Amino acid sequence: DYLVCDSKLAMDKFHSAFPTHHTDVLPIGYPRVQYLLNKLDESSFHEQLKRELECDLNKPVLLYAPTWV
Repeated sequence: DYLVCDSKLAMDKFHSAFPTHHTDVLPIGYPRVQYLLNKLDESSFHEQLKRELECDLNKPVLLYAPTWV
């Protein structure tokens, strides 16, 4: 399991607020927003994210993204 955040600054805040290992927090940007900011094609962003997370490119991925309260 991984926690995705938008920057290294946010990663430091997550580490201080939650009991996580440093390898469990990925400062790669929020998938819903990042491709809009970078004006990337959504499919290429999905492939890049799957590669970074070492997922099988031929299988679907389920993203569980709870909202923080």
